[in-house]
Amino acid sequence: MIVDLHLHSTASDGELTPEQVVEQAKHMGIDGIALSDHDTVAGVERAQAAGRRLGVAVVPAIELSAAFAGELHILGYGLDIHHADFAAFTRRQQLRRTQRNRRMIEALQQAGLAVTEEDCRRLAPGAGDNWGRSHMARALVEKGYCGDTKDAFNRYLGYGKSCYVPREKTPPSECIGLIHRCGGLAVLAHPGLIQVPEHQLFALIHSLKEQGLDGLEAYYPQHSGKQAAQYVRFARMLELYVTYGSDFHGPSRAGNEMLAGWQAHHPERDVVRFWDRLMEEKQKGNAHSFK
Repeated sequence: MIVDLHLHSTASDGELTPEQVVEQAKHMGIDGIALSDHDTVAGVERAQAAGRRLGVAVVPAIELSAAFAGELHILGYGLDIHHADFAAFTRRQQLRRTQRNRRMIEALQQAGLAVTEEDCRRLAPGAGDNWGRSHMARALVEKGYCGDTKDAFNRYLGYGKSCYVPREKTPPSECIGLIHRCGGLAVLAHPGLIQVPEHQLFALIHSLKEQGLDGLEAYYPQHSGKQAAQYVRFARMLELYVTYGSDFHGPSRAGNEMLAGWQAHHPERDVVRFWDRLMEEKQKGNAHSFK
């Protein structure tokens, strides 16, 4: 069974619409996907409708930014996207995102860079108010201020750079608790990208396990084979599920193409175990919006 459990669409910072994401998955022979946009599930039902039409199973999912010294992301799978608590949370996250975006646009303008909210919205046609730094980066490239989006992040938008504004984030325990209340499973995304010394990573994952974490995205395109094997060991020691995701955002993001790293890591056995758990939750009625 071939699955990709970490994909983004134009509902957040991806380049393809939810329907196009499913169409590409079908073209690549993928059996199941999880549309896991940042802080929103606006594209899930569209992706599920396309999945039913094309024969691709679509798991409702989300990627949440959790409070941490650097970047720490929690993926939620199989959750009820219509749950009242979830709706309230996403509204609060959207307000935080809007406030941060405005401050960053102001910082860019004060730096002499003529980028506006309208520029960013135009580059995020399917995201509504859920646009962000990736769209600012594209605007900087479009206006000739930067050579590419990586340059934009390195010079202006990345963590600690001159126009970066930190976003108010939710503690990991609250992210995990929300996912569980909505009938889902919580997975730590790309542990190899977390800015902690390698010898402290296990302690962090152990702490998250004590807060209710269900799984670990051990297989990820930017994880080396050695890293992936280590994260699988961590997961087994802590009785966590092991997952795979490409973190696909679109054709222009080299290195994170759909199914990137699948052939290198061969995660099928571990991923099927997690997929089967999602199917069990669906049968119990816990994953209300899994169609």
